Amino acid sequence: MSSSSSISSKSSSKLESTLKDDCDQDDKFNAVSSADMMSSGILLIPPDATAASGGKEVDVDEFVQTKTYLRRFWILAIFSFVSTFMCLTWNTWGPITQTALKVFDNWSEATIATYANWATISFVIFIVPMCYAAQILGLRLSALGCIGLILLATALRCITPDPAVFTIMCHLCAFINGVTGTLLLSLPPMIAAVWFPADERTTATAVGSLMNQMGSAMAYLEPLLVTQPSHNVTEIEREELRDEIMNLMYGYVGIAAVLFLAILAYFPAKPPLPPSISSSVERFDFMKGIKEIGRNPSMWIVGFGYGFSFGILAVWVGVLNLTLEPLGILQDESMWIGLTGVLASCIMAFVSSIITDHLYGHLKVTIIVLLCSSCSCFIWFFLLSLGYIPMSYTQVFISVVGGLSLQYASVPLFFELAVEIAYPTPEGVTGAFITGLFNLVSTIFLTLYLIPDDTGYKWVNYVLILCTALPVPPLFLLREKYERHNTDQAKAE
Repeated sequence: MSSSSSISSKSSSKLESTLKDDCDQDDKFNAVSSADMMSSGILLIPPDATAASGGKEVDVDEFVQTKTYLRRFWILAIFSFVSTFMCLTWNTWGPITQTALKVFDNWSEATIATYANWATISFVIFIVPMCYAAQILGLRLSALGCIGLILLATALRCITPDPAVFTIMCHLCAFINGVTGTLLLSLPPMIAAVWFPADERTTATAVGSLMNQMGSAMAYLEPLLVTQPSHNVTEIEREELRDEIMNLMYGYVGIAAVLFLAILAYFPAKPPLPPSISSSVERFDFMKGIKEIGRNPSMWIVGFGYGFSFGILAVWVGVLNLTLEPLGILQDESMWIGLTGVLASCIMAFVSSIITDHLYGHLKVTIIVLLCSSCSCFIWFFLLSLGYIPMSYTQVFISVVGGLSLQYASVPLFFELAVEIAYPTPEGVTGAFITGLFNLVSTIFLTLYLIPDDTGYKWVNYVLILCTALPVPPLFLLREKYERHNTDQAKAE
Protein backbone atom coordinates (compact mmCIF):
# COMPACT_ATOMS: atom_id res chain seq x y z
CA MET A 1 0.00 0.00 0.00
CA SER A 2 2.84 2.36 0.90
CA SER A 3 4.63 1.44 -2.33
CA SER A 4 1.51 2.28 -4.31
CA SER A 5 1.19 5.63 -2.52
CA SER A 6 4.84 6.41 -3.25
CA ILE A 7 4.40 5.71 -6.95
CA SER A 8 1.24 7.79 -7.05
CA SER A 9 3.02 10.64 -5.25
CA LYS A 10 5.92 10.58 -7.70
CA SER A 11 3.54 10.51 -10.66
CA SER A 12 1.57 13.42 -9.22
CA SER A 13 4.74 15.45 -8.70
CA LYS A 14 5.84 14.77 -12.26
CA LEU A 15 2.46 15.80 -13.62
CA GLU A 16 2.42 18.98 -11.54
CA SER A 17 5.87 19.87 -12.88
CA THR A 18 4.66 19.37 -16.45
CA LEU A 19 1.59 21.51 -15.87
CA LYS A 20 3.66 24.40 -14.53
CA ASP A 21 5.75 24.43 -17.69
CA ASP A 22 4.76 27.05 -20.22
CA CYS A 23 1.98 28.33 -17.98
CA ASP A 24 0.43 31.60 -19.15
CA GLN A 25 -2.77 33.58 -18.88
CA ASP A 26 -4.33 31.62 -21.74
CA ASP A 27 -3.83 28.22 -20.06
CA LYS A 28 -7.06 26.27 -19.76
CA PHE A 29 -7.45 23.36 -17.36
CA ASN A 30 -10.07 20.72 -16.77
CA ALA A 31 -10.01 18.80 -13.50
CA VAL A 32 -9.09 15.12 -13.50
CA SER A 33 -11.01 12.64 -11.38
CA SER A 34 -9.58 9.39 -12.69
CA ALA A 35 -6.71 7.68 -10.86
CA ASP A 36 -5.57 6.29 -14.20
CA MET A 37 -4.90 9.83 -15.40
CA MET A 38 -2.59 10.44 -12.47
CA SER A 39 -0.52 7.34 -13.13
CA SER A 40 -0.31 7.41 -16.92
CA GLY A 41 -0.61 11.07 -17.93
CA ILE A 42 -3.18 10.90 -20.75
CA LEU A 43 -5.60 8.14 -21.56
CA LEU A 44 -6.70 8.16 -25.18
CA ILE A 45 -10.39 7.55 -25.75
CA PRO A 46 -10.89 4.96 -28.50
CA PRO A 47 -13.28 5.85 -31.37
CA ASP A 48 -15.63 3.02 -30.35
CA ALA A 49 -15.63 3.90 -26.63
CA THR A 50 -19.38 4.45 -26.62
CA ALA A 51 -20.07 1.08 -28.16
CA ALA A 52 -17.69 -0.61 -25.73
CA SER A 53 -19.63 0.85 -22.83
CA GLY A 54 -22.83 -0.88 -23.87
CA GLY A 55 -24.21 2.05 -25.81
CA LYS A 56 -23.91 4.46 -22.89
CA GLU A 57 -22.29 7.83 -23.41
CA VAL A 58 -18.73 7.93 -22.10
CA ASP A 59 -18.03 10.62 -19.50
CA VAL A 60 -14.89 12.21 -20.92
CA ASP A 61 -14.27 14.07 -17.66
CA GLU A 62 -13.08 10.77 -16.20
CA PHE A 63 -10.39 10.37 -18.83
CA VAL A 64 -8.97 13.62 -20.14
CA GLN A 65 -7.15 16.66 -18.89
CA THR A 66 -6.68 19.44 -21.42
CA LYS A 67 -4.40 22.44 -21.61
CA THR A 68 -3.38 25.01 -24.20
CA TYR A 69 0.21 26.20 -24.50
CA LEU A 70 1.51 29.59 -25.62
CA ARG A 71 4.09 27.78 -27.75
CA ARG A 72 1.30 26.73 -30.13
CA PHE A 73 1.68 30.08 -31.87
CA TRP A 74 5.37 29.40 -32.57
CA ILE A 75 4.50 26.00 -34.02
CA LEU A 76 1.85 27.47 -36.29
CA ALA A 77 4.02 30.44 -37.27
CA ILE A 78 7.14 28.49 -38.25
CA PHE A 79 5.10 25.86 -40.10
CA SER A 80 3.26 28.64 -41.95
CA PHE A 81 6.54 30.34 -42.92
CA VAL A 82 7.82 27.06 -44.39
CA SER A 83 4.55 26.61 -46.29
CA THR A 84 4.79 30.21 -47.54
CA PHE A 85 8.33 29.67 -48.74
CA MET A 86 7.38 26.43 -50.48
CA CYS A 87 4.76 28.32 -52.51
CA LEU A 88 7.19 31.19 -53.14
CA THR A 89 9.63 28.68 -54.60
CA TRP A 90 6.85 27.10 -56.66
CA ASN A 91 5.82 30.47 -58.12
CA THR A 92 9.36 31.70 -58.82
CA TRP A 93 8.96 32.13 -62.56
CA GLY A 94 5.36 33.21 -63.12
CA PRO A 95 5.78 36.86 -62.02
CA ILE A 96 9.03 37.31 -64.01
CA THR A 97 8.03 35.32 -67.09
CA GLN A 98 8.97 38.05 -69.56
CA THR A 99 12.45 38.46 -68.09
CA ALA A 100 13.08 34.72 -67.89
CA LEU A 101 12.10 34.19 -71.54
CA LYS A 102 14.51 36.91 -72.64
CA VAL A 103 17.42 35.57 -70.56
CA PHE A 104 17.03 31.89 -71.38
CA ASP A 105 16.59 31.33 -75.11
CA ASN A 106 15.76 27.65 -74.57
CA TRP A 107 12.67 28.52 -72.51
CA SER A 108 9.10 29.11 -73.67
CA GLU A 109 5.76 29.82 -72.03
CA ALA A 110 5.25 26.05 -71.89
CA THR A 111 8.49 25.79 -69.86
CA ILE A 112 7.12 28.22 -67.26
CA ALA A 113 3.87 26.24 -67.04
CA THR A 114 5.82 22.97 -66.73
CA TYR A 115 7.77 24.28 -63.73
CA ALA A 116 4.48 25.00 -62.00
CA ASN A 117 3.05 21.66 -63.07
CA TRP A 118 5.92 19.58 -61.64
CA ALA A 119 4.68 20.39 -58.16
CA THR A 120 1.21 19.01 -58.79
CA ILE A 121 2.61 15.92 -60.56
CA SER A 122 4.99 15.06 -57.71
CA PHE A 123 2.19 15.72 -55.24
CA VAL A 124 -0.09 13.14 -56.86
CA ILE A 125 2.75 10.59 -56.97
CA PHE A 126 3.93 11.01 -53.37
CA ILE A 127 0.77 12.00 -51.48
CA VAL A 128 0.04 8.54 -50.03
CA PRO A 129 3.58 7.51 -48.95
CA MET A 130 4.39 10.97 -47.55
CA CYS A 131 1.21 11.23 -45.51
CA TYR A 132 1.65 7.68 -44.24
CA ALA A 133 5.17 8.60 -43.16
CA ALA A 134 3.82 11.71 -41.41
CA GLN A 135 1.42 9.56 -39.36
CA ILE A 136 4.34 7.37 -38.28
CA LEU A 137 7.03 10.02 -37.77
CA GLY A 138 4.96 12.82 -36.27
CA LEU A 139 4.97 16.57 -36.85
CA ARG A 140 8.57 17.35 -35.93
CA LEU A 141 10.31 14.93 -38.30
CA SER A 142 7.76 15.70 -41.02
CA ALA A 143 8.47 19.43 -40.79
CA LEU A 144 12.23 18.86 -40.76
CA GLY A 145 11.98 16.62 -43.80
CA CYS A 146 9.96 19.22 -45.70
CA ILE A 147 12.29 22.15 -45.11
CA GLY A 148 15.31 19.89 -45.73
CA LEU A 149 13.98 19.00 -49.17
CA ILE A 150 13.20 22.64 -49.94
CA LEU A 151 16.75 23.60 -48.95
CA LEU A 152 18.10 20.95 -51.31
CA ALA A 153 15.78 22.03 -54.12
CA THR A 154 16.69 25.71 -53.95
CA ALA A 155 20.41 24.89 -53.68
CA LEU A 156 20.27 22.98 -56.96
CA ARG A 157 19.39 26.19 -58.81
CA CYS A 158 22.58 27.85 -57.56
CA ILE A 159 25.02 25.34 -59.04
CA THR A 160 25.59 27.21 -62.30
CA PRO A 161 23.94 29.89 -64.49
CA ASP A 162 24.70 27.86 -67.63
CA PRO A 163 21.32 27.81 -69.46
CA ALA A 164 21.26 24.08 -70.22
CA VAL A 165 22.28 22.92 -66.73
CA PHE A 166 20.25 25.64 -65.01
CA THR A 167 17.12 24.49 -66.85
CA ILE A 168 17.60 20.90 -65.67
CA MET A 169 18.18 22.09 -62.09
CA CYS A 170 15.00 24.18 -62.24
CA HIS A 171 13.00 21.12 -63.29
CA LEU A 172 14.50 19.10 -60.41
CA CYS A 173 13.87 21.92 -57.96
CA ALA A 174 10.24 22.20 -59.01
CA PHE A 175 9.70 18.45 -58.63
CA ILE A 176 11.39 18.14 -55.22
CA ASN A 177 9.67 21.27 -53.93
CA GLY A 178 6.34 19.79 -55.01
CA VAL A 179 6.94 16.67 -52.93
CA THR A 180 6.96 18.80 -49.77
CA GLY A 181 3.54 20.14 -50.69
CA THR A 182 2.06 16.74 -49.89
CA LEU A 183 2.55 17.55 -46.20
CA LEU A 184 2.57 21.34 -46.11
CA LEU A 185 -0.88 21.46 -47.73
CA SER A 186 -2.29 18.47 -45.83
CA LEU A 187 -1.11 19.03 -42.26
CA PRO A 188 -2.76 22.35 -41.22
CA PRO A 189 -5.87 20.54 -39.86
CA MET A 190 -3.60 18.15 -37.98
CA ILE A 191 -1.59 20.99 -36.42
CA ALA A 192 -4.83 22.74 -35.47
CA ALA A 193 -6.17 19.57 -33.83
CA VAL A 194 -2.94 18.69 -32.00
CA TRP A 195 -2.10 22.16 -30.66
CA PHE A 196 -5.22 24.37 -30.64
CA PRO A 197 -8.47 24.33 -28.61
CA ALA A 198 -11.85 23.90 -30.29
CA ASP A 199 -12.62 27.63 -30.50
CA GLU A 200 -9.35 28.33 -32.37
CA ARG A 201 -9.15 25.36 -34.73
CA THR A 202 -10.76 26.85 -37.83
CA THR A 203 -8.63 29.99 -37.55
CA ALA A 204 -5.46 27.92 -37.04
CA THR A 205 -6.34 25.81 -40.08
CA ALA A 206 -6.91 28.98 -42.09
CA VAL A 207 -3.53 30.43 -41.13
CA GLY A 208 -1.71 27.17 -41.87
CA SER A 209 -3.33 26.65 -45.27
CA LEU A 210 -3.65 30.23 -46.53
CA MET A 211 -0.12 31.24 -45.61
CA ASN A 212 0.88 28.85 -48.36
CA GLN A 213 -0.82 31.17 -50.81
CA MET A 214 1.00 34.12 -49.27
CA GLY A 215 4.02 32.73 -51.08
CA SER A 216 2.32 33.54 -54.37
CA ALA A 217 1.85 37.11 -53.17
CA MET A 218 5.50 37.42 -52.18
CA ALA A 219 6.56 36.06 -55.56
CA TYR A 220 4.82 39.01 -57.21
CA LEU A 221 7.36 41.27 -55.51
CA GLU A 222 10.11 39.69 -57.62
CA PRO A 223 9.80 42.34 -60.37
CA LEU A 224 11.18 44.77 -57.79
CA LEU A 225 14.39 42.69 -57.79
CA VAL A 226 14.40 41.46 -61.38
CA THR A 227 14.09 44.17 -64.01
CA GLN A 228 11.52 43.96 -66.80
CA PRO A 229 13.43 43.57 -70.08
CA SER A 230 13.36 46.06 -72.93
CA HIS A 231 11.79 45.11 -76.23
CA ASN A 232 15.13 44.44 -77.95
CA VAL A 233 17.49 42.94 -75.39
CA THR A 234 21.21 43.42 -75.93
CA GLU A 235 23.77 40.84 -74.82
CA ILE A 236 24.98 43.13 -72.03
CA GLU A 237 21.43 43.59 -70.73
CA ARG A 238 20.87 39.84 -70.91
CA GLU A 239 23.90 39.21 -68.70
CA GLU A 240 22.73 41.82 -66.20
CA LEU A 241 19.29 40.23 -66.06
CA ARG A 242 20.86 36.78 -65.61
CA ASP A 243 22.88 38.11 -62.67
CA GLU A 244 19.69 39.50 -61.10
CA ILE A 245 17.99 36.11 -61.44
CA MET A 246 20.94 34.27 -59.91
CA ASN A 247 21.05 36.71 -56.97
CA LEU A 248 17.38 35.88 -56.44
CA MET A 249 18.25 32.16 -56.40
CA TYR A 250 20.96 32.74 -53.77
CA GLY A 251 18.46 34.63 -51.63
CA TYR A 252 16.07 31.67 -51.73
CA VAL A 253 18.76 29.31 -50.42
CA GLY A 254 19.49 31.68 -47.55
CA ILE A 255 15.82 31.81 -46.51
CA ALA A 256 15.56 28.01 -46.65
CA ALA A 257 18.64 27.63 -44.44
CA VAL A 258 17.25 29.99 -41.78
CA LEU A 259 13.93 28.12 -41.69
CA PHE A 260 15.72 24.77 -41.41
CA LEU A 261 17.69 25.98 -38.39
CA ALA A 262 14.54 27.39 -36.77
CA ILE A 263 12.71 24.05 -36.95
CA LEU A 264 15.80 22.16 -35.88
CA ALA A 265 16.04 24.40 -32.81
CA TYR A 266 12.46 23.93 -31.59
CA PHE A 267 9.48 22.17 -33.12
CA PRO A 268 8.03 19.46 -30.82
CA ALA A 269 5.74 16.81 -32.27
CA LYS A 270 2.90 17.46 -29.80
CA PRO A 271 2.14 19.20 -26.49
CA PRO A 272 2.38 17.37 -23.15
CA LEU A 273 -1.42 17.55 -22.77
CA PRO A 274 -4.11 17.76 -25.50
CA PRO A 275 -5.83 21.12 -26.12
CA SER A 276 -9.36 19.69 -26.38
CA ILE A 277 -11.40 16.60 -25.62
CA SER A 278 -11.67 15.57 -29.27
CA SER A 279 -7.89 15.85 -29.62
CA SER A 280 -7.54 13.03 -27.08
CA VAL A 281 -9.85 10.69 -28.99
CA GLU A 282 -7.81 7.98 -30.68
CA ARG A 283 -8.01 8.26 -34.48
CA PHE A 284 -8.37 5.48 -37.02
CA ASP A 285 -5.14 4.11 -38.40
CA PHE A 286 -3.97 5.33 -41.80
CA MET A 287 -5.45 2.60 -44.00
CA LYS A 288 -8.76 2.43 -42.13
CA GLY A 289 -9.04 6.21 -42.42
CA ILE A 290 -8.57 6.03 -46.19
CA LYS A 291 -11.20 3.30 -46.49
CA GLU A 292 -13.68 5.27 -44.39
CA ILE A 293 -13.19 8.35 -46.56
CA GLY A 294 -13.40 6.39 -49.81
CA ARG A 295 -16.85 5.00 -49.04
CA ASN A 296 -18.26 8.25 -47.67
CA PRO A 297 -20.21 10.12 -50.43
CA SER A 298 -20.19 13.33 -48.43
CA MET A 299 -16.38 13.37 -48.46
CA TRP A 300 -16.36 13.10 -52.24
CA ILE A 301 -18.72 16.07 -52.50
CA VAL A 302 -16.47 18.16 -50.25
CA GLY A 303 -13.32 16.92 -52.00
CA PHE A 304 -14.73 17.75 -55.44
CA GLY A 305 -15.83 21.20 -54.30
CA TYR A 306 -12.45 22.02 -52.78
CA GLY A 307 -10.35 20.39 -55.50
CA PHE A 308 -12.20 21.82 -58.49
CA SER A 309 -12.50 25.39 -57.19
CA PHE A 310 -9.23 25.90 -55.35
CA GLY A 311 -7.25 23.46 -57.52
CA ILE A 312 -7.66 25.74 -60.53
CA LEU A 313 -7.48 29.19 -58.96
CA ALA A 314 -4.47 28.42 -56.76
CA VAL A 315 -2.28 27.52 -59.73
CA TRP A 316 -3.84 30.07 -62.08
CA VAL A 317 -2.22 32.73 -59.89
CA GLY A 318 1.14 31.26 -60.86
CA VAL A 319 0.48 31.76 -64.59
CA LEU A 320 -1.63 34.89 -64.26
CA ASN A 321 0.67 36.81 -66.60
CA LEU A 322 -0.24 34.50 -69.47
CA THR A 323 -3.92 35.44 -69.12
CA LEU A 324 -3.42 39.18 -68.58
CA GLU A 325 -0.75 39.84 -71.22
CA PRO A 326 -3.19 39.48 -74.18
CA LEU A 327 -5.27 42.19 -72.48
CA GLY A 328 -2.30 44.58 -72.61
CA ILE A 329 -1.43 44.15 -68.92
CA LEU A 330 2.29 43.46 -68.66
CA GLN A 331 4.57 42.09 -65.94
CA ASP A 332 4.86 45.26 -63.82
CA GLU A 333 1.08 45.82 -63.77
CA SER A 334 0.01 42.21 -63.29
CA MET A 335 2.37 42.12 -60.31
CA TRP A 336 -0.01 44.32 -58.34
CA ILE A 337 -3.08 42.33 -59.36
CA GLY A 338 -1.49 39.05 -58.25
CA LEU A 339 -0.06 40.54 -55.06
CA THR A 340 -3.30 42.23 -54.03
CA GLY A 341 -5.36 39.19 -54.99
CA VAL A 342 -3.44 36.83 -52.75
CA LEU A 343 -3.20 39.30 -49.85
CA ALA A 344 -6.96 39.98 -50.03
CA SER A 345 -7.55 36.23 -50.20
CA CYS A 346 -5.62 35.59 -47.01
CA ILE A 347 -7.46 38.40 -45.21
CA MET A 348 -10.86 37.13 -46.37
CA ALA A 349 -10.03 33.56 -45.35
CA PHE A 350 -8.82 34.73 -41.96
CA VAL A 351 -12.01 36.73 -41.37
CA SER A 352 -14.29 33.89 -42.49
CA SER A 353 -12.48 31.42 -40.21
CA ILE A 354 -12.74 33.70 -37.16
CA ILE A 355 -16.46 34.15 -37.76
CA THR A 356 -16.86 30.39 -38.18
CA ASP A 357 -15.05 29.71 -34.90
CA HIS A 358 -17.60 31.87 -33.09
CA LEU A 359 -20.70 31.01 -35.14
CA TYR A 360 -20.16 27.32 -35.81
CA GLY A 361 -22.64 25.08 -37.62
CA HIS A 362 -23.14 26.94 -40.91
CA LEU A 363 -20.19 25.76 -42.98
CA LYS A 364 -22.14 24.52 -45.99
CA VAL A 365 -24.25 27.61 -46.58
CA THR A 366 -21.24 29.88 -46.06
CA ILE A 367 -19.21 27.97 -48.66
CA ILE A 368 -22.07 28.13 -51.16
CA VAL A 369 -22.45 31.90 -50.73
CA LEU A 370 -18.70 32.47 -51.15
CA LEU A 371 -18.45 30.33 -54.29
CA CYS A 372 -21.46 32.02 -55.91
CA SER A 373 -20.01 35.45 -55.13
CA SER A 374 -16.65 34.41 -56.58
CA CYS A 375 -18.35 33.10 -59.72
CA SER A 376 -20.08 36.45 -60.26
CA CYS A 377 -16.68 38.21 -60.22
CA PHE A 378 -15.26 35.81 -62.80
CA ILE A 379 -18.31 36.32 -65.02
CA TRP A 380 -17.45 40.02 -64.91
CA PHE A 381 -13.82 39.23 -65.84
CA PHE A 382 -15.08 36.96 -68.65
CA LEU A 383 -17.14 39.80 -70.16
CA LEU A 384 -14.15 42.15 -69.91
CA SER A 385 -11.74 39.68 -71.52
CA LEU A 386 -13.94 38.95 -74.50
CA GLY A 387 -14.81 42.60 -75.10
CA TYR A 388 -18.48 42.50 -74.09
CA ILE A 389 -17.66 45.23 -71.57
CA PRO A 390 -15.08 47.95 -72.40
CA MET A 391 -11.84 46.78 -70.82
CA SER A 392 -10.09 48.84 -68.14
CA TYR A 393 -7.27 48.02 -65.75
CA THR A 394 -9.40 48.99 -62.75
CA GLN A 395 -12.21 46.59 -63.66
CA VAL A 396 -9.78 43.74 -64.32
CA PHE A 397 -8.09 44.46 -61.01
CA ILE A 398 -11.35 44.41 -59.01
CA SER A 399 -12.87 41.38 -60.76
CA VAL A 400 -9.74 39.21 -60.42
CA VAL A 401 -9.00 40.22 -56.82
CA GLY A 402 -12.67 39.79 -55.88
CA GLY A 403 -12.97 36.38 -57.53
CA LEU A 404 -9.78 35.06 -55.94
CA SER A 405 -10.41 36.37 -52.43
CA LEU A 406 -14.03 35.20 -52.23
CA GLN A 407 -13.10 31.67 -53.31
CA TYR A 408 -10.04 31.55 -51.04
CA ALA A 409 -12.26 32.50 -48.10
CA SER A 410 -13.94 29.10 -48.49
CA VAL A 411 -10.67 27.11 -48.23
CA PRO A 412 -10.44 26.79 -44.41
CA LEU A 413 -14.18 26.11 -44.30
CA PHE A 414 -13.77 23.22 -46.75
CA PHE A 415 -10.99 21.83 -44.55
CA GLU A 416 -13.09 22.15 -41.40
CA LEU A 417 -16.16 20.60 -43.02
CA ALA A 418 -14.11 17.68 -44.33
CA VAL A 419 -12.56 17.02 -40.92
CA GLU A 420 -15.98 17.10 -39.22
CA ILE A 421 -17.51 14.69 -41.73
CA ALA A 422 -14.54 12.27 -41.62
CA TYR A 423 -14.04 12.32 -37.81
CA PRO A 424 -12.43 10.30 -36.20
CA THR A 425 -10.28 9.78 -39.30
CA PRO A 426 -6.87 11.44 -38.69
CA GLU A 427 -6.88 15.09 -39.75
CA GLY A 428 -3.72 14.55 -41.77
CA VAL A 429 -5.38 11.81 -43.81
CA THR A 430 -8.46 13.95 -44.40
CA GLY A 431 -6.29 16.86 -45.48
CA ALA A 432 -4.31 14.58 -47.78
CA PHE A 433 -7.51 13.38 -49.46
CA ILE A 434 -8.90 16.78 -50.39
CA THR A 435 -5.51 18.25 -51.29
CA GLY A 436 -4.83 15.16 -53.41
CA LEU A 437 -7.96 15.94 -55.45
CA PHE A 438 -6.87 19.59 -55.52
CA ASN A 439 -3.51 18.67 -57.07
CA LEU A 440 -5.05 16.23 -59.53
CA VAL A 441 -7.23 19.05 -60.88
CA SER A 442 -4.24 21.43 -60.85
CA THR A 443 -2.16 18.97 -62.88
CA ILE A 444 -4.83 18.66 -65.55
CA PHE A 445 -5.33 22.43 -65.69
CA LEU A 446 -1.64 23.27 -66.06
CA THR A 447 -1.10 20.48 -68.59
CA LEU A 448 -3.55 22.26 -70.89
CA TYR A 449 -1.04 25.12 -71.13
CA LEU A 450 1.32 22.75 -72.95
CA ILE A 451 -1.10 22.65 -75.88
CA PRO A 452 -0.16 25.29 -78.49
CA ASP A 453 -2.59 28.20 -78.24
CA ASP A 454 -2.88 31.19 -80.56
CA THR A 455 -5.98 32.66 -78.90
CA GLY A 456 -4.27 34.14 -75.84
CA TYR A 457 -5.57 31.36 -73.57
CA LYS A 458 -9.16 32.56 -73.81
CA TRP A 459 -10.37 29.12 -72.72
CA VAL A 460 -9.18 30.03 -69.22
CA ASN A 461 -11.98 32.59 -68.92
CA TYR A 462 -14.58 29.81 -69.24
CA VAL A 463 -12.74 27.57 -66.77
CA LEU A 464 -12.68 30.29 -64.11
CA ILE A 465 -16.47 30.45 -64.17
CA LEU A 466 -16.96 26.68 -64.20
CA CYS A 467 -14.55 26.02 -61.33
CA THR A 468 -16.61 28.17 -58.96
CA ALA A 469 -20.06 27.26 -60.30
CA LEU A 470 -19.97 23.47 -60.72
CA PRO A 471 -19.17 22.62 -57.06
CA VAL A 472 -22.30 24.43 -55.83
CA PRO A 473 -25.14 22.02 -56.88
CA PRO A 474 -23.58 18.93 -55.17
CA LEU A 475 -23.11 20.95 -51.98
CA PHE A 476 -26.87 21.43 -51.69
CA LEU A 477 -27.17 17.63 -51.40
CA LEU A 478 -24.55 17.42 -48.63
CA ARG A 479 -25.67 16.45 -45.12
CA GLU A 480 -23.52 18.23 -42.57
CA LYS A 481 -22.15 16.44 -39.50
CA TYR A 482 -20.39 18.06 -36.56
CA GLU A 483 -19.40 15.09 -34.40
CA ARG A 484 -15.98 16.46 -33.44
CA HIS A 485 -17.47 19.83 -32.57
CA ASN A 486 -20.27 18.19 -30.60
CA THR A 487 -17.73 16.19 -28.59
CA ASP A 488 -16.05 19.38 -27.45
CA GLN A 489 -19.33 21.22 -26.91
CA ALA A 490 -20.62 18.45 -24.67
CA LYS A 491 -17.57 18.92 -22.44
CA ALA A 492 -17.99 22.70 -22.41
CA GLU A 493 -21.60 22.39 -21.30
